[in-house]
Amino acid sequence: MEVPQDTPMKRTLSLLLGLSLLGAASVVAQEAKKEAPKKAAAPAVKLPVQPADVAAPKLGNDGQIQPAFAKAHESFVAIAKKGEAQVVFLGDSITAGWNGQKDLFEKEYAQ
Repeated sequence: MEVPQDTPMKRTLSLLLGLSLLGAASVVAQEAKKEAPKKAAAPAVKLPVQPADVAAPKLGNDGQIQPAFAKAHESFVAIAKKGEAQVVFLGDSITAGWNGQKDLFEKEYAQ
C-alpha cells in the first residue's frame, strides 16, 4: 500500500482549512445593544430675519451676538477712528484670512 506524500500545498490547504474551522467555531451571535433613551432637543431659538443688504450684528444659534463678530467689529471701528486706513475689506472667512499675509502684502503691494 502506498502512503501519500506530504507536500507544501497539502500542508497549506490543511492549515487554511483548520484555521477557517476554528474561526467559524469562534463566531458567536452578539446581542443587540440597547440604545440609551434620547433626550429631547432644546427648542430652537427663533432668530429675527436679517436682510443681506442691511448692516446687522452676526447672531449665534442662541440669538445672541457672536463674540468673534463683536471683537472684529470693534477692531474695525478702532481702525476707522484712527483714520489711517484708505481701504478696509469686510467680508467672510476668506477675507478674514487675508490678515495673516501682512508680510507678503507689504512686499508685493505696498508703496
